[in-house]
Amino acid sequence: TAIINYYEARNDEEGYWKAIRENTLDPFTFRFYTVTKRREYYTSLLQPKRKTYDLIYRMESDVPALRYCPLCYQEDVQMYGESYWHRLHQIQAVTICPKHHCQILYANVPVKQRATHYLFCADEITCPVTDPTPMQHPEQLSVVRIMEQMLNMPYDVDKEESVDGIQKEVLEQRYMMPSKSSKQPLQFRRQDELRNNIIKKYGDYAKKIFTEKGKRIQLFNIICTRRMFTAERYALLMDFLGVSLQTATEKQTDIINNTKY
Repeated sequence: TAIINYYEARNDEEGYWKAIRENTLDPFTFRFYTVTKRREYYTSLLQPKRKTYDLIYRMESDVPALRYCPLCYQEDVQMYGESYWHRLHQIQAVTICPKHHCQILYANVPVKQRATHYLFCADEITCPVTDPTPMQHPEQLSVVRIMEQMLNMPYDVDKEESVDGIQKEVLEQRYMMPSKSSKQPLQFRRQDELRNNIIKKYGDYAKKIFTEKGKRIQLFNIICTRRMFTAERYALLMDFLGVSLQTATEKQTDIINNTKY
């Protein structure tokens, strides 16, 4: 809301969207949302009594603090004389710093409520100097790198991102098959098998991403109906299936007839 007020006062819409792209998690959080859903959110920011939007399917039920990489912190101080919060580190599914291959740590910030209106610097108090902890699950690193690409790739609020490449790969690997139904041309015959294979590779990390309020997320809803938009889930699917972000988001025509089974 503060960003909106600042740029509205200057009648600078271009500056507003530039600030959104470069200083918020929106390019990641809303990457696969429909344009309608995105616009609903941004419109709500202008309303005095706006609704609370649970837009991020958080990895943990309670997010206790901001997060940091101890080696990024040290590098920032050496290069700039001070450190700053890195956007990527604030994504709950980013457990490893892709630059230093160490665990992301919780900062010493006493966030007790979802709406905590204080500003905290990334300094020696909030980010205590500590020896880095080597990454404990190397299999997560490639997933984190996909999330980093999602955050940094161009973000246009009026452009809907495709997941056609994921559909095509799931078909090619025969987890999903063509259907005779005109209403739903694809059917997920091996959904549980795909889910189990992903959990076998990524363990509890995958269980957290594919669970919401204790219930399993249906892969069919993510890939076919687009009723689930969480970027973490798409990143995990891309990495498991061996599909790059570029390939996964390329628009495809007639996926069923152009897929080899």
